[in-house]
Amino acid sequence: MVQEQLRDALEKNQQWLVYDQQREAYVQGVLARMAELEQQLSHSKEAKSEAKDRPRPSSGRDQEQVLPTVQRELDEKQEQVDLLQAEMEKLRVQCEDRRWEAVQLKEELREKQRSSRQLVAEEKALAAEHRADLQKKLEAANARLEEERKRAAELLLQVNQLQNSLLKQNEEQKRIAILEQQVQMSAKDFENEKLDRQSLQHQLRKVLKELRKARDQITRLESTKEAYGGRDAEYCILPETSPTKTYNALDESYLECPNCRTSYPTSQHRELLMHLDYCFG
Repeated sequence: MVQEQLRDALEKNQQWLVYDQQREAYVQGVLARMAELEQQLSHSKEAKSEAKDRPRPSSGRDQEQVLPTVQRELDEKQEQVDLLQAEMEKLRVQCEDRRWEAVQLKEELREKQRSSRQLVAEEKALAAEHRADLQKKLEAANARLEEERKRAAELLLQVNQLQNSLLKQNEEQKRIAILEQQVQMSAKDFENEKLDRQSLQHQLRKVLKELRKARDQITRLESTKEAYGGRDAEYCILPETSPTKTYNALDESYLECPNCRTSYPTSQHRELLMHLDYCFG
C-alpha cells in the first residue's frame, strides 16, 4: 500500500515538474510578446507625435489634401494602439493567472515532495522494522534447525545403538539356540548313554550270571580232575569226556565283553573278569 502511494506521488511529482516547465516557457513567451507589443506601441506613439509635429502646407488646398490622410493615419495608429493595449492587458491577466497557477502548482509540488519524503521515511522505517523482524525469525529458525540437527544426531546414535543391541541380541539368541540344541543333544546322548548303560548293565548281569555258571562248571571240572588225580592210570577208567577234551570244549566256547565286544575263551574267565573291571572303570 505504501509502495503504491509512493509510486503515485513520484509520478505526480514528475508530471508537475513537466507542467511547471511548460508554464514557465509559456510565461516567457507571453512576456516576449508583451515586450514586442510595447515596442510596437512606442513606435506608434512616436509616429503619431511625428505626424502632429509635421509642418502643414502653406496653402489651404494643400491642407485639405493632407488632413484626411493624416487623420486617417492617426486613426489607424490609435486603433493599433488600442488593440495592442487590449491584447497586452489580456496577456497580462493571463500571465498573472498563470503565475498564480504556477505558485499554486509549486506549493502543491512542495507538499507532494514533503508527502513523498514522509512516505519514503515511513517506508524505510517499515522496511527496517520488517527486516529486523525477518532477522529475528531467521535467527529463531536457525536455532530451531540446530536443535533439530542435534536431535537428529542423537536419534541416529540411538538407532545405531539399538541396531548394535539387536545384532548382539540376535547373536545371543543364535548362541542360546545352539546351546539349547547342544543341551538337547547332550540330554539325548545322556539318555541314550543311560539306555546303553542300562543295556550294558543288563548284559553285564547276564554275562556275570553266565560267568557264575561257567565258574561253577569249571569248579566242578576241577573237582572232577582232582578226584581222578589220585588214582593210578591203569585203574582209572575215564569217561568219554576226558580233561583234555573238557578243556578243549571250554576253549571252544567264548565269552564276550558287552562294552568293547572283546572275546575270551571260557577257560580264560579270570582274564575276562580283569578286563571287565578295567573296561567298565
